Parts: sequence; C-alpha cells; structure tokens
Amino acid sequence: MNRGQESTDFGVRAIALLARHRALETLWIEDQGVRLWSELGGKIEEARQRCLEAGVLPGEVVVTPGVASFDSLAWLFGAAAVSAVVAPLRPERIGEIENWKQWFRIDWQVKDGGIERAGGGIVLPGAMRLFEELSARNHPGLILAT
Repeated sequence: MNRGQESTDFGVRAIALLARHRALETLWIEDQGVRLWSELGGKIEEARQRCLEAGVLPGEVVVTPGVASFDSLAWLFGAAAVSAVVAPLRPERIGEIENWKQWFRIDWQVKDGGIERAGGGIVLPGAMRLFEELSARNHPGLILAT
C-alpha cells in the first residue's frame, strides 16, 4: 500500500500495516491518555486470537459494541480478521438483536470484554447467498444498523 492510499483503505491488512509503520504515532486520545497505533495492532491481534479460540468461523455474524472506544475498534477489526461478518450495535439498541434474528443468524456477541456464542435467528435466502459468498471468498462483512 502506498502512503496516498492510507487515508481511504481501512481493510484489516491496511490497518495492520499502519500499526507497524506508525507504531509510535498517536492514534486515539481518551481520558486514560494517548493510545498509539502499535497498541491498536496488539489489541486487534488479541481480539483475533480470542475469536479463533472461541471458534468463530468465516461468515459467522459477530455483534460488537457500536461505541466510539479503542476496545470496540479493536474487536471490529479483530473479528473481521477471521473473516466474520461484523455487526456493531450501540448499547441503547441492544434489544434490536431479537429483530435482527428475523433476517439473519447472530452467532457471536462481544460482551464485557469477551466473546460468547449468541445463537439464534434465521437466514433469509438473500442474506444466505451473501454470507455464503463472503465465506467462500474468506472475506469479512459488515452490517450497519442506522
């Protein structure tokens, strides 16, 4: 990736590359202090490992916290790194998971800093084709609720 693409390419590999090349540069400022790119790289790897250890498979839906936090960002990219379909969901909308289950299966949920099997839901034919294609290509997916 060349430097000109860095601002628009937010794929998992691009983020890992940025974490290496900009290791000591500031990425995030929060009440607890400054967070560096290298920290994000480490947190993404940790989330990826936890997804693998839990048994998350390509194409499975992982609901992550939809909040503006360093940890939420790491879980989003960590789950995407194992080719999951990531669905960030804001805490005030957590009840919508039951509605989502009418359209697609929820396999996993990130809760209290960990990942646990959620289960439940159906997969409509249109969603099934998309999830199967993503899984076959070993590509992550993203579900955004507005």
